[in-house]
Amino acid sequence: LFFIMFWCLRGPRYLKRQVFNQVDFNPAILPYRRSVLEYLKSQKKTGRPIVLATAADHRVAKKVASHLGLFEAVLATDELNLKGNNKLEAIVKHSQGKGFEYIGDSFSDYPILMSAPRATVVEGNKKLKTKLNKQGKKIQILPL
Repeated sequence: LFFIMFWCLRGPRYLKRQVFNQVDFNPAILPYRRSVLEYLKSQKKTGRPIVLATAADHRVAKKVASHLGLFEAVLATDELNLKGNNKLEAIVKHSQGKGFEYIGDSFSDYPILMSAPRATVVEGNKKLKTKLNKQGKKIQILPL
């Protein structure tokens, strides 16, 4: 715990990497949202490509993707902290102008949801939903 303060000073990317180096991460213990998993499975059955885009360290993201078996690609923090606009740029580059649907639940997802041709918000973040609605963004809601 002593080192966490110093890791924070080096930035979020460094902190994530150091924390991952200290733990034996098991993706099976994460509290996955059933509604999100069910939605992703239904979309995968229709042939839609599913991509995990996360600000988590790329090693964490790859373990989660492998555990769930739903994703054709993983976009995650490596050299760049993949959050907010950085994540949006990575998604746009990956989608090669074909458009994308984004499922978000955090206020840091706002720029991505605003740019997504199809935006889905997981129930629970009223501030995010309110801001999107004020901007006239049509969104789909997934229950908790």
